Amino acid sequence: MSDLYPILTIGVPTYNRLYCIDRVLQSIFSQSYPKKYIKLIFVDNYSTDGTFEVLKNFVENVQKEYLAVELHQVRSNIPQARNICLKNMIGDFILFWDSDVLAPDEKAVERMVKFMLKENSVSALGIPYYLEGEKKLDEKMYMIRLDKGITEVSGLGLGFTLIRKDVFDKIGGFNEKMAYSEDTEFFLRAKKAKLMIVADSATYCIHLKPDVFKHSRGYMAKARSLNYLKYVKYCFQVMPTIYNEFLATGSITHYFRLIIYLFLPLALVLTFFYWFVPLLYFIPLLAYHIYKAKRNRLYGFLTFFYYLLPGLALSYGYIFYKLRKRKQEIKPFKSA
Repeated sequence: MSDLYPILTIGVPTYNRLYCIDRVLQSIFSQSYPKKYIKLIFVDNYSTDGTFEVLKNFVENVQKEYLAVELHQVRSNIPQARNICLKNMIGDFILFWDSDVLAPDEKAVERMVKFMLKENSVSALGIPYYLEGEKKLDEKMYMIRLDKGITEVSGLGLGFTLIRKDVFDKIGGFNEKMAYSEDTEFFLRAKKAKLMIVADSATYCIHLKPDVFKHSRGYMAKARSLNYLKYVKYCFQVMPTIYNEFLATGSITHYFRLIIYLFLPLALVLTFFYWFVPLLYFIPLLAYHIYKAKRNRLYGFLTFFYYLLPGLALSYGYIFYKLRKRKQEIKPFKSA
C-alpha cells in the first residue's frame, strides 16, 4: 500500500455484454492507476452470449499484473452483484464500473482517488455517463442540472462511481429487492445520513449500447430514440414498486413529488375558475425546474413540461399499486 496509491477495488457486474466487453476491459486495463494496488472483481449473471468466456480469458492474462482478480458467476440482479463486490472488496475505496461504460481518459481513476484522498469529507465521487453519439433529450436535461466541474449532488448513477468503504458501514449495502434504480435508493439513504456526494461534470464517460437494448428503466428501447410514451407507461406500471422503496428511506422530496402531481388534474380544472391557482401551483413548480436547470435556465421550461405526464402517471400508478397491495394483504375470513 502507498500513501499516494491506496488499495482500490473495482467492481464490475456483467451480463450479455459481448458487443462491448472488449472495449470496456481495455478501458480498465489502460488506466494509469498502478495495477499492483488494484483488485478487480467481475460478477457475471450467467451470460449466454460468450461474455463470461471473454472475462475468463482476460482474468487469465492479467491476473499477475494486478493485486488480485476475481471472477464470480452467480445468478443475481444488479444490487446482488454489487453486494458480492462489497463482500469481496479490499482497501478503503471501491469503484463501481458498469460493463458498458468507457472511462473518459486513462487518468480518470487516478484523478478520482487523489481527489478523495484530499477531500476527506466527500463520501462518493461520480463521473456522469451518456450514450455514445449525440446526446438524447433526457440526458441533456440531466446535464443542465449539474454545475460545471465538481459539485455536490443529491445522488449519482453507479456506472463510474468511487465510494469510500466506511459509507457501507454507515448505511449498509444495496437493496436486493430492487430490479432497477438501486443507485437512487442507496444515495437516498446516504443523503439521510448527511454524507457528501459529488459529481465531476468537467468530463464524462461513454455509455455503450447496441441498437436495441433493455433500458435501465425496464423496457425495450432503441439507443437513439426518446421512448417518451414507454417511459410514461413505465412510470405507471413499474415505477410505483420502486418508488415504494424510495419512500421507505423517509425521503421527503419523493413524498412531496407524489402529492404535487396527485393534485395536477384538480389544479388544471380550478385554473379555469380561479385566477390565483396558477400562482399557487404551476408557478412554484415551474420556478423549481428553472432553479434546477443550472447550466441553461431555458431548459427549466422544457423539464417542467417533460415531467408533467410521467409525474402524473407515477402518482396515480402508486395509488393503484397501494390499493392492489392492500387488497392482497386482506384475506377473507372463513368460518370453521
